[in-house]
Amino acid sequence: MLTAVTVLGAAVPPGRSDAEIASVFRAKLAKSKLVGDGIEIKVERGVATLRGKTEILQHKGTATRMAKSSGATEVRNQIVISDAAKKAAVERLASARQKASTAGARPVRATGGPPPAVSSARESKAVVLADSHVPPPVRRAVVKH
Repeated sequence: MLTAVTVLGAAVPPGRSDAEIASVFRAKLAKSKLVGDGIEIKVERGVATLRGKTEILQHKGTATRMAKSSGATEVRNQIVISDAAKKAAVERLASARQKASTAGARPVRATGGPPPAVSSARESKAVVLADSHVPPPVRRAVVKH
């Protein structure tokens, strides 16, 4: 009895040959943004080995998913990510961490103006709650029968 397995939305027949896996992968590669990366595939007993070099960090993972959806039972991804791509990723991560740490250090006001004048303890509590980004407590309604 033949059955089909769905991998990433595409039905993959069981027992696809190595040549078929490589052919399907190359067809998908030709239609993708990865076509310019020069990625090569070699398939032995359903295990795909990917080689090449890319300038875009995400292309490595995309190639792995493409090989799996082409019918490979296992993927050995030996694609090399360029030093420039690694450096750019590290810089973006450092920048995002810096923004996150400085954003958490000071309260952000919707109005952007100075803090409001406080005339009572109740108003003071409301200002503290607004500055701490914590929602006020939920008041539950009591229904009497």
